[in-house]
Amino acid sequence: MIPGVESFLEQYHMIEQSDVVVAGVSGGADSVCLLLHLLELKEKLSFTLAAVHVQHGIRGEESLQDAAFVEELCRRYQVQLFRYDYDVPEYAKQHGYSEEEAGRNLRYESFHKALEELGAPEGKIAVAHNRNDLAETMLWNMIRGSGMRGMAGIPPVRDGIIRPLLHTARVEIENYLKEKGESYCTDATNASLDYSRNRIRNQVLPVLEELNAGVYAHMEQLGDDIRKTQEYLSAVIEEKKAQYVEKDFRKTQAFLISEELLKEPEILYTSMIKECICETAASSKDITRTHVELVQKLFAMQTGRSVNLPYQVVAERTYGGVRLQKCEKQPEHKITEPVGMLSSQSSSQPVGRQSGQPAGCCGISIEEHPDFTCRIYKREELPEGISKKKYTKWLDYDRIKNSLLIRNRQPGDYFVLDETGRTQKLKQYFVNEKILKEQRDTIPLVADGAHILWIVGYRISAYYKVSSTTKTILEIQYYGGREDNE
Repeated sequence: MIPGVESFLEQYHMIEQSDVVVAGVSGGADSVCLLLHLLELKEKLSFTLAAVHVQHGIRGEESLQDAAFVEELCRRYQVQLFRYDYDVPEYAKQHGYSEEEAGRNLRYESFHKALEELGAPEGKIAVAHNRNDLAETMLWNMIRGSGMRGMAGIPPVRDGIIRPLLHTARVEIENYLKEKGESYCTDATNASLDYSRNRIRNQVLPVLEELNAGVYAHMEQLGDDIRKTQEYLSAVIEEKKAQYVEKDFRKTQAFLISEELLKEPEILYTSMIKECICETAASSKDITRTHVELVQKLFAMQTGRSVNLPYQVVAERTYGGVRLQKCEKQPEHKITEPVGMLSSQSSSQPVGRQSGQPAGCCGISIEEHPDFTCRIYKREELPEGISKKKYTKWLDYDRIKNSLLIRNRQPGDYFVLDETGRTQKLKQYFVNEKILKEQRDTIPLVADGAHILWIVGYRISAYYKVSSTTKTILEIQYYGGREDNE
């Protein structure tokens, strides 16, 4: 066994007793070395081992020869093999991927298929990335401008994927196989300079190694330092996020970033902006420093200015900050289905009265809406003090005249401003609160006819406030808001 492999595996707790491990075996030197090391450790650690080979259909007869080599290798060492054959070029064409990306997707899909067949969907996936691969990845990510997370390179363990050879140099792998008298396949495309990674491997890194023979070890240490720094920064970001970032409860994958964030150190606010972009996009791939800078510049612009980002994400300057959201091709669904009355969860007494709704007033009753629940209580059943939660409201049930509907805004909507009975049009309220026009149609309203009891996420009508004379209380909760309902 190559010195350091076993201790590296133990350091990161890659394999425990009784684990099920599938190893990716392409037939190349790295993967053959990986399989042999896992076989040496198998008896000592008592885990189940199987191999997975993916025949991509890219190199014709050469690919078939590699598959035959792996089959013979696994037969010789009595290792169960799962072989999967794909037409990667066709798959890439159908899904709009590069062949490299398509191949990777199908590889990991195959690993999970094998684990399922072994009855261990939570098993480990062992891949043969080594120290040279780590250096290549770090340089490639640096060139692409992917930032600190990309510069950390390849993690030893992540999401059930383990890399026992990540601490091992390629020259050590080749020398090990030579000493063992074990052959392996050579992929002719690895020498082609048509691929960016191959140019880094075959042209850039050899020059760096001439300058300093320890370049691979130094880059591994740098990647480890960056990863630890990133882990610390991520913890700080998570702590600060609640202070500066609000998830927009009206839409999924939408965030409001406060302009106050820019008062923090630059490393913190740029990292938080990038994290918000990635979360909105539901992907971190191809999100670079350039995109972060575009969003950062918006904070200095006037309200309404916007920029387009990858994955149909739009960043828009709004009151007090920047809003990130997915750009939807279709307008957001509006509530228009007329429904019946609302019944209480704790009582058979209806919430609302049988008198009809005004003409044209339609929506969904609370009992029919998946994001709302309500209960009716006698005043004495509840503790003293009114609920202060943003998405839980107590209202004077005795003042409700009609069936309550959840709907979007309509002409003529109003609410009562204060105890004196002064009213305000909903439209004017939106203007006063500086709510963007395109957002106004997305805000849920709890309506008693044209009278708005609750502008969800904002305020309730003073007319329905619980007072000293209230005998019955209606509690309404909205679960489309923040998870803590604060």
